Amino acid sequence: MSSLTFDLATHIYADDKGPLWAVSDILTLAGLRPDYGDRAEAARQRGKAVHKLCEQHDLDAVDMLSIPPDLLGYLLAWQKFRNETGFLPTRIEEPVASSFYRIAGTPDRVGTVGDKTWLIDIKSGQPTAADALQVAAYQYMLEATMGGQKIDTRTAVYLRKDGTYATPTKPFTDQNDIKIFLAALSTVQWRQAHGLLNGGGP
Repeated sequence: MSSLTFDLATHIYADDKGPLWAVSDILTLAGLRPDYGDRAEAARQRGKAVHKLCEQHDLDAVDMLSIPPDLLGYLLAWQKFRNETGFLPTRIEEPVASSFYRIAGTPDRVGTVGDKTWLIDIKSGQPTAADALQVAAYQYMLEATMGGQKIDTRTAVYLRKDGTYATPTKPFTDQNDIKIFLAALSTVQWRQAHGLLNGGGP
């Protein structure tokens, strides 16, 4: 795998061969995620702040006294999830990529629950059907780097402002999820090739 870089400000992934498609962008450009309109930027900024807090927590670097009151509940929800499941992170916000498919993304957490390996996507918004496809793409890229080790459980954790959390009502176990994601990737690439993306692209 050639060197992978990620520019947080522009959300652009790249390797030695050039820019890569972001997994989340593929789902949006393929029309598999809702259009949140004017709320999209506010939700994105909240998500970034929540992710940063959870990352600081898992690195034992969070200052509880400095957390904005409107974000505290999300962190308490993550703490509650970890306490109740016993989840122990081993990889935190580490970008991964597939040079073959020209895609990249940043799985939020890889870790263990007992002797099982879990892949978790942390969400601060409402569940969508495309969440399973996103995590399937992460699983595909991660397992290519794990020397034959497999992810036992892939899931999302939906953190709520009131300090509670939820997990998917339908477990992310459908083996077709990665096929559907790759079909979405092909659709987006076809749209780009025919000038139908209105400026989108890696």
